[in-house]
Parts: sequence; structure tokens; C-alpha cells
Amino acid sequence: MGADSLAIKDMAGLLTPYTAFDLVTRLKKELSIPVHLHCHATTGLSTSTILKAVEAGIDNVDTSISSMSMTYGHSPTESVVAMLKDTGRDTGLDLELLEDIAGYFREVRKSTPPLKARCAVLIRGS
Repeated sequence: MGADSLAIKDMAGLLTPYTAFDLVTRLKKELSIPVHLHCHATTGLSTSTILKAVEAGIDNVDTSISSMSMTYGHSPTESVVAMLKDTGRDTGLDLELLEDIAGYFREVRKSTPPLKARCAVLIRGS
């Protein structure tokens, strides 16, 4: 059967840049499938972690438009696009268009009430 890709999922944002570099380097050496990085900005390290993963050859990363990013979200798309501009890994995305998109979602956030998390636990008896 096999896998089509492998995703490194760092939901807590604990993956550090140099650990990501080492991990991606090893995975790319051993695997013939794409390697994907999904890391959250919880600790503030996600953007630098993405940069080191890119340097190690990561195939794909998750980002969010800036007006919806950081804290528990992802690194800002615009930051990653700007970091990679004019490099061998340039995304080709238009920063001005991304700013327009960010502006749109900035307005959406103003009109949307803050999310309130609720947790329900169902315990089944025997």
C-alpha cells in the first residue's frame, strides 16, 4: 500500500529550527515521497522553523494569511513568501495581492465575535 506523503505535525509549536532542519534532512534522505510541515506559532518559533525546514528541502509548509495567523495559528504567509523571495525556493506569490487578502480578513475578524471554546465529555458506563 505505502504512503503518498509524510506530514510532520507540530500542533504545540515545540519544534525548534535546528531540530526541524535535522529531521527534514534525514527524512528527505530516506524517503522518496514529499515531506510536509505543519507547525503552529505557539512559541514564536514557527517562522524560523519553516525557514530551516525549507533549507533542508521540505516540500510543503502550512501558513495562514497574516490577519489570521500567529498565537495558536500558523506563520504568516506573507512573511514566508518574503523570506523566500529571490531564492531557489521563491513561491512566486504576489505580496501585494496577499496584503489585499489580509486586509479583507482583518475586516472579517472585526465583525466576527470571538470564538469561545467549550468542551463536552461523554462518559459511557459499562
